[in-house]
Amino acid sequence: MSMVKVTIDGITVEVPAEATILQAAMKAGVDIPYFCYHPFLKPAGLCRMCLVEVEGVPKLQPACVTQVRDGMVVKTNTERVKIAREGIIEFQLLHHPLDCPICDQAGECQLQDITFRYGKTTSRFVDEKELYPTKFYGPLIVHEQSRCILCKRCVRFSTEVMGGADWNVYWRAAHSLIGSYESDKVANYFTGNLVEVCPVGAITSRLYRYKTRIWKLDFTRSVCDHCEIGCFLDLGVRESQLFKVKHNMADPTPWICDKGYYAFDFVNHAERILYPLKRNGEKMVVEKPEDIVPQVADRLRAFKGDEVAFLISPSTALEDVVALKDLADKLGAKVEYRVYGEDYLPVDGGVRDLSEIEDIGNVLVVGGDVGVSHPVLALHLAALKQNGVNVAVLSANDTFLGERASVFALLPVDKEESMVEKVLSGNIPSGLNLTDEEEACLRSMLSSDKLLIVVGVRASSQLRKKVYELKESKGWKALFLDRGTNAKGLASIGAYGDSVGSILDQAIDGKIKALVVSGVDLFATYPDYIKVKKALEHLDFLVVADLFFHETAAYSDFFLPLVSFAEDENGVVDLFWRVRRRRQAMQPKGDSQSLRKWLSQIAEVMGYSINTGLESVEIKKIEEPLFDAKGRKIENGKFVALVEDAFYRSARYAGWCFNFSEAADYPKAYLSIEDANGLGIGDGDKIIVFNEKGSFEFVASLREGQPKGSVVLDGGFERFPVNMLLSGSWVTTVDLKKA
Repeated sequence: MSMVKVTIDGITVEVPAEATILQAAMKAGVDIPYFCYHPFLKPAGLCRMCLVEVEGVPKLQPACVTQVRDGMVVKTNTERVKIAREGIIEFQLLHHPLDCPICDQAGECQLQDITFRYGKTTSRFVDEKELYPTKFYGPLIVHEQSRCILCKRCVRFSTEVMGGADWNVYWRAAHSLIGSYESDKVANYFTGNLVEVCPVGAITSRLYRYKTRIWKLDFTRSVCDHCEIGCFLDLGVRESQLFKVKHNMADPTPWICDKGYYAFDFVNHAERILYPLKRNGEKMVVEKPEDIVPQVADRLRAFKGDEVAFLISPSTALEDVVALKDLADKLGAKVEYRVYGEDYLPVDGGVRDLSEIEDIGNVLVVGGDVGVSHPVLALHLAALKQNGVNVAVLSANDTFLGERASVFALLPVDKEESMVEKVLSGNIPSGLNLTDEEEACLRSMLSSDKLLIVVGVRASSQLRKKVYELKESKGWKALFLDRGTNAKGLASIGAYGDSVGSILDQAIDGKIKALVVSGVDLFATYPDYIKVKKALEHLDFLVVADLFFHETAAYSDFFLPLVSFAEDENGVVDLFWRVRRRRQAMQPKGDSQSLRKWLSQIAEVMGYSINTGLESVEIKKIEEPLFDAKGRKIENGKFVALVEDAFYRSARYAGWCFNFSEAADYPKAYLSIEDANGLGIGDGDKIIVFNEKGSFEFVASLREGQPKGSVVLDGGFERFPVNMLLSGSWVTTVDLKKA
């Protein structure tokens, strides 16, 4: 990298030759005001706030787009520059409403700060301002066009990073407006970034609207609780309430998904259970912690070790699972975290950071809708495709990345894995329906010695084993995705054994009599609602530890309230096998405690001392395949259906995140145009999806490229248990009819 020397206001710095004046000034510690510049968007030179004098150049130059040259001399505080800045600010304020006292951006508004520092103290404008009505784009964002300064940061994020979205500039010149052209609701998985990149109060969060002021919040660094990417978040707390989440680090990416940005208000929800509960007939009554712990311990003591099982969320923190595993081992009890019915365990695929992907140059995504399970990864891949990386998506369902990929094929649900295996073997089946250009791109990727295969959470053990073997033999790399925030940590500690299905069967048979369920509603996660119901009905004893009294808790004998991710200091293992540390942002509410504290108290009464820390625990990458190589069995039927959570229902505790969950549409059934025409079904029609286990109503969504005979059903909705149609797998057979 060649370097050049630049002098800015008498300070000489050495910077890369491709740097801009603004970047050089930042290195020199010289402040140049700007609106449109963003460190992770392409320079645009739109606002002209960063005008500076360059020696030898007659006109003022925009610092954000002017490349440095060796020996360049720049002046940022001359009289010409000051007059230009004052003029730009005055023009920006001509029609800008002076509503700082009620604007949510006040206190972190660039226009406010720059006006105070570089603008005039009075305005010459005495005419009536041109104002626009407030626009509510659904439950997530509010758009105040009157406050917009046309920096186009939001538009550039939508085009440069997302690869295209319904958010742009309309009309021209002084009549330019920013917003959505086609929809009254903006919910594109990454809506929160529109709020974060806006330098003023033009785009704000409905969740934060009129709640508090930024300077009244205490921010604490934490880690997101919704997937294993491990995004760092700053949690803004005031008076024991979590009001705001910010993502201020570029690790793992500078962007945040709507789960991380909006799905946090469950922490404050009025329905949170804050005190221990004990069953008294048909009712649950409040107990003191010191009274309920001995009762739970006495009941557990009455069972043999092999009659007890612990089922825990894949998002359980490291310290909690260490304590739980220690107690389970002392009791001789079973432990299992794969509550979504997975038949696989995590394995290391050799990727250490998202930054490695661009160097690999080719990415093949199989076995899942990455945009839903790992949204920030999907966004990163979409942005890389914009920069020339080949991205191919082969999946039975994809709602975000596919339309932005170089190659995209929707596969039949019942043949998804067999077709992917053929592709990986170099035999591209005609059923992919690729264009000649797409097929050539895919063949080029498969023939390259540099290929990353991203294996989604839906992929079976058999497909994962195939990818692992190819990775080993061809020198490729792989990212094996897992559900939850800490599946890799749980697996490395050994929190698995019998599958959840096997444990439920043993409960039905009476072999397992006592169950401890933590951080999970089995009715919502396991792909067989009826089996869960039968198992819980056959138990002699059930303890549930969680934040909310969900359907599984309704069967419990005792309920232990847990702290949220914001109220505990703990660790999780991310997608790249790194331990991410959370800091405690607020005090626990009521009598809620961490799982390890409840377990240590119970263990003490039972006469055990258990480990609740990580001092003696080593987190090891699992580098050997731990697959049982089972394929996916599908019964014959008219339609083969895949159930996958809708994005705005897929976050932890989504049902208790009002604004986030309200962004979800009515549950959809995606089917082919040919199938719909044969049944007389139109796009948007209500249809009934049914089999021998039950029936549910969906809205039909006709999808271009959807294979004939395959249906994808939205899941994740409370009081809408689609997994009632399932039998241990997220794939089943159904029939359809118009409602």
